[in-house]
Amino acid sequence: MSEHHLSRATHTLDLAQLAQIDERLAASGAPTLTAADLGLADDAVPGAAVLLRVWCRGDPEFPDIFGDFGGPSTSASASAGPVAAGTHVRLHTPSLLALSRLLGLHHRWGV
Repeated sequence: MSEHHLSRATHTLDLAQLAQIDERLAASGAPTLTAADLGLADDAVPGAAVLLRVWCRGDPEFPDIFGDFGGPSTSASASAGPVAAGTHVRLHTPSLLALSRLLGLHHRWGV
């Protein structure tokens, strides 16, 4: 049985996609995306927490991708509880797909 190795291009593609997401999040008039929008609301991060940026760490062949959340997004959602600044949440393929779609980006995740 042969070992299957991911191409080094995998990490390059991930990095490019993360840069595009961060650029779109920082753009004037960008949508405010919450943990609930990405299907991430739980005890660790309230649904009203706002996505601030994305980043990765770990093995370049298969990086772990995280989102930093803060918030809440509106005073009306403050009842959901405070979010510690810089709350890091690991983003998996379904959340990354939703994130790209909500930002109008055509990305490939989990391929």
